[in-house]
Amino acid sequence: IYGNSLEVKAKVSALQDIPTGEITVHLAVTEREITGVKGSNGEELFRSVVKTLLPDAGGTSFYKSWVKGEYQYVGHSWDMQHVYEMDELRIVAFVQDELTKEVYQTAIGTVTVITGIESQEYEKDLYGSRLKIYPNPASSKVTLSFSEVMDKDVILEIYNNLGALIQKKNVAAGNGEVELEVGEFPQGIYMLRLSGSNQVLGYGKLSISR
Repeated sequence: IYGNSLEVKAKVSALQDIPTGEITVHLAVTEREITGVKGSNGEELFRSVVKTLLPDAGGTSFYKSWVKGEYQYVGHSWDMQHVYEMDELRIVAFVQDELTKEVYQTAIGTVTVITGIESQEYEKDLYGSRLKIYPNPASSKVTLSFSEVMDKDVILEIYNNLGALIQKKNVAAGNGEVELEVGEFPQGIYMLRLSGSNQVLGYGKLSISR
């Protein structure tokens, strides 16, 4: 979680060779337990409440064959709504064969709230490469270099260490880097997020120092 945005990423790996077919990855955000809210029947305890399905109820489908060890990443974001307790949020992922409806595997994970820059993991994009930011720390201008030239328009967002969005910039397809003016930014740590087609493409952190 960063600000009001929940970023969900799943790595799907083939444990054996799988013939050509349609496999769907479903991602659900649930609230493990909700208390203090009275339902229509007087109930005040609710468990495993589904908040949203990402990107929707249809999930993310792959029509292909898989070789043992092959993997794909699936990532989506959700602007949180009607969440009663952040600590109770869980991510549920399951992989299903669309033809037979067999569920191959399921997993559940907790959610981390980023209030600052806590882990190098958040500098890595969905494919494991890094967003290069230089100079860093910066004082007036900074260059953001992408891991590859963008083949479609993307959105660059900059958040302060409180999770507030302070700048949003459209980056046109064909760009491999972008120069940012940061001279008016207060000193501190900032999180940069790159997204496109309803998917988070990468993160980076920037320090402003003068």
